[in-house]
Order: sequence, then structure tokens, then C-alpha cells
Amino acid sequence: MGQTRQAPAASIVVTTANDELNSDSDCSLREAIQAATTNAAVDDCAAGGSGVDTINFDAGLNGETIVLDSVLTIASSLTRDGSGRGLTVRGDEATRLFQINSGQVSLIALTLTQGAATSAGGGLYTNGGPQTLREKPSIR
Repeated sequence: MGQTRQAPAASIVVTTANDELNSDSDCSLREAIQAATTNAAVDDCAAGGSGVDTINFDAGLNGETIVLDSVLTIASSLTRDGSGRGLTVRGDEATRLFQINSGQVSLIALTLTQGAATSAGGGLYTNGGPQTLREKPSIR
């Protein structure tokens, strides 16, 4: 019997600053995280792989702000690289920004601002399980 091979780590490119999870032929940060977590294509986001996936941002998003409607939950190892883009992820003091449930997560060159939480972790919250946060983002 043949073995099923998993794809190696993937590079997923975010193409919109909208916070969405739908089928409109673009790739939002929320959709990219789901693609990385499920190893399946979501909207126009490439499927994640078996390694540490990297989420990059399209050059057209330079200086953009992604305003979240709800928390982004991460349950796999991945790197979000906003290098050279001047990107901000904002919660408008209505939602926590990122909750990391498991995995090794690197947030590179992102500004996190106006996150909210009832107890702790308005910008970032780690929720039990093995997780590592590397390359700490700018949190305001």
C-alpha cells in the first residue's frame, strides 16, 4: 500500500485587508490562518502544508490596517511575516486579536493595537498546550 504524503510547509499570501471568511476570490488573514490550520485551500488562499507555514502579505497591502471582527485563533505552527509592509492588526477595543492554542508562532513586523479581553491578553493570548511565540510584534 502506498503512503499518503503531506505537502511540505506552504507560503500563503494575504491579498485583502478585509476581515472575512467567505468565497470572493481573495485571501484574508482569517482565511490564511484557516488554510494553514486545516492544510486545505480556503477561498483564494493556498492550502497549508505539514511544516511551519508562512503567511505573507501582498505588496498592495503596504501601510494597511486589518480591523478584526473577532479573535483570530491559531492552532498550528506558522509564521506571519509583515516585513516591509507597515501592517497593523486592530481590534477597535472590541475583540482580542490573536489566541494561540498550540504550535510555534512567529509574528514578524506587525503592529497590534486596540485589542480587548475580559481577563488578560488583549493583543495576544496563549491558551494552554505547547506553544511558542517568537519575534514579538509591536503591541500598542
